[in-house]
Amino acid sequence: MLYNDFPLRIIYLYAYGKKNSKLSYFDSLFSGIKWTSISSVVVSLLAILKIAVLTSFLAKSDFGHFALVMSILSFINLFSDFGLPIAILHIKTITPKAFSSLYWLGILSGLLIYLILYWLTPYIADYFQAPLLEQLLPIAGLAVLINSIGNLYRVLALKKLKYSRIAGINILESIVVFTSACLLAMAGWGVWSLIHAYLLGKVILELFFFVYGYRQLPLSFVFSRQAMNPFFKIGKYSVGGQLINYFNREIDILLIARLGGDAATLGVYSLARQLVLKVGGLVNNVISEAARPILPKFQDKLEKLKINFLKIIQTISTLNSLLYILFIIFTPQIVAVLYGEDYNNLIPVARILAIFAYLRSIIRYNGNLIVATGKTELSLFMNAFTLPLIASAVWIGFSGGLSGIAWGQVVAMTLLLFISWYFLIYRLLRVYLSTYLFALLPSWALIREVLTRIMKKYEKKVDQPDR
Repeated sequence: MLYNDFPLRIIYLYAYGKKNSKLSYFDSLFSGIKWTSISSVVVSLLAILKIAVLTSFLAKSDFGHFALVMSILSFINLFSDFGLPIAILHIKTITPKAFSSLYWLGILSGLLIYLILYWLTPYIADYFQAPLLEQLLPIAGLAVLINSIGNLYRVLALKKLKYSRIAGINILESIVVFTSACLLAMAGWGVWSLIHAYLLGKVILELFFFVYGYRQLPLSFVFSRQAMNPFFKIGKYSVGGQLINYFNREIDILLIARLGGDAATLGVYSLARQLVLKVGGLVNNVISEAARPILPKFQDKLEKLKINFLKIIQTISTLNSLLYILFIIFTPQIVAVLYGEDYNNLIPVARILAIFAYLRSIIRYNGNLIVATGKTELSLFMNAFTLPLIASAVWIGFSGGLSGIAWGQVVAMTLLLFISWYFLIYRLLRVYLSTYLFALLPSWALIREVLTRIMKKYEKKVDQPDR
């Protein structure tokens, strides 16, 4: 049975540290909530503040070029780990021999992929009609090499529920990126301030995870294909699914760049998109990151997996509903404070994308069932089925400008909500559509209470005469 007040209990337990016997299956989740939430809030706020500062020193085209570089690197990174992170989270026991073999494979693949990227850079720049990419990509692409240093150790820390360690390293990286990006931008480095800050943050992140992880599980010079085979069986489907999911996630950026949108237009859209997703990160990263290692522990207990999955989904739906309703109401004020009047044209786009982001947060967490059950072939099938839908929505919406693209994604995400229910939730958990939709109903009593209090304070402040 689903507890309708579960979102309230999450907040209550986090605030007061008291446990309810009905939530006994979430002990590990609650132990990670504190550090994950601290990390999420700090990282998201620093990211938003960084953009707010940089809009005073960088051109809109700088943000557009950087967004395109990040989209390309996200694609490249899909091939550097062979889907091994998901396999490591799913397989209960990892031998030192298997881990060392996987680690050295990651190092070799990172080097190979960087060389391929370096060779393809002129063709990529020509395809997107962005000559500056010929200078940016070879430098930014070094992140592929850096990522292979600590990537598997980061996944191992997550598997072992080392939330405090992960949070501390992520916060340190965000502080380094924020500080270096602002200083370089003030010094007139332009788009390079974003590139170099990104690389410096990567170095800090991966080195700290490597140093910490190596103490727990030292490497040995061994390379055993037999030890790696169980991981490849799961990872091979994951790579295909992640590849298609990448296009689902980045198709808007890629199409705007390809279909003739200039770097400044791409920059405006990217800023609106980042703002919405970073605001959502204040909630989504807390729940999803803390809960991601929890569901695999119920992989052999279908009924418990079903009940606990629905509880987490209801929590995510409630918190995101509250967050994005507030965001839509106060978008003009948020944009004015963070970006200034020159960026008022992104207000309608950001409001539409808030609806998209809410739906995306639900669909995104549905994918955690794949990790819990190891049925990665369903991810590949579902993503392959939905890619034409996403691409068509963005392509058709492009004729309506940035707002058209945003509305196209809202329609696509609404359809994907039902598609993900059928291919993932129904097939894996046998949850009927009515039960799933009921789980998505947020706790409106909580939302009404918070909105009422906020609006009363806001109206009181507006009505109060200046003294």
